[in-house]
Amino acid sequence: MVNNLKIYLRNLIFFVLYFSGIPFLIREFFQKNKITILTFHHIPKDSCEKIFKYLLAKYNVIPLKNYVDYIKDSDEKKHSIPPKALIITIDDGLKENYDIYDTIKKYDIPVTIFLTTGVIGSYKGFWWNHNKTSLSTEDLKKISDKKRIKTLESNGFFENDPVTSRESLSLNEIKIMSQTVDFQSHSVTHPILPKCDIEKVKYEITESMKFLKSTFKFDVYAFAYPNGNYSLREEEIIKSTGYDCALTTDHGFNTLNSDLFRLKRISGGIGHSIIETAVKSSSLWERISFFFR
Repeated sequence: MVNNLKIYLRNLIFFVLYFSGIPFLIREFFQKNKITILTFHHIPKDSCEKIFKYLLAKYNVIPLKNYVDYIKDSDEKKHSIPPKALIITIDDGLKENYDIYDTIKKYDIPVTIFLTTGVIGSYKGFWWNHNKTSLSTEDLKKISDKKRIKTLESNGFFENDPVTSRESLSLNEIKIMSQTVDFQSHSVTHPILPKCDIEKVKYEITESMKFLKSTFKFDVYAFAYPNGNYSLREEEIIKSTGYDCALTTDHGFNTLNSDLFRLKRISGGIGHSIIETAVKSSSLWERISFFFR
């Protein structure tokens, strides 16, 4: 009953914000000369068409690569960046992402999916889906990587063991989707990089790139920090590995002068409601959500 009330009130707030006209004002005036990078994990099949149509109608959706190339090629602007530019990214490489591929193709909408290379193409599980410890997932993210792994293992989850059902995209699904979708790196096992020792950080960053290049021949130029966590150490290793950019979950918009290795992103929501995505893509929700926590 309490949860249903919370969901109702949350949806009501989004409804009021959407029809207040504030997202329109932000989009048409403040976002006009910014580059918005949206991040999702999963967009349900039954709502993705409405969400894509909304984003295409209200923004100029561009590939991530165009934006990165524009900043890199300061002398030769090979790609023009239109007003209200928006980039769509999806993290992790969940198997459900394949369900929306037909819609991506139908609208020829540029999407970048960041893959956890040690999980895709297997029956290995994403560790946060199998937390049977006394700690919350958020608490596990705050301890050292070695302690996190040991705690999960003592409660029955081993990251290299298969789980009951597939959680990630298969290699064949990725090959099919790569005709339209831009696939990039999201580490090997999705640890909290600042909590890892330097050797593991190098492994997670370099081996994920090597896998995508050797398995699919992808042009790997972008890295998305797992969980959005990073420090100067990770940033320097990413640069030395040969990536052109790195994406955070730091909230905000980007410009034509943004730091390519600290690109900001805005959550597009859980993908169930076009109204939620409309409000969140304007950054309005992040600015006021602390009032409703």
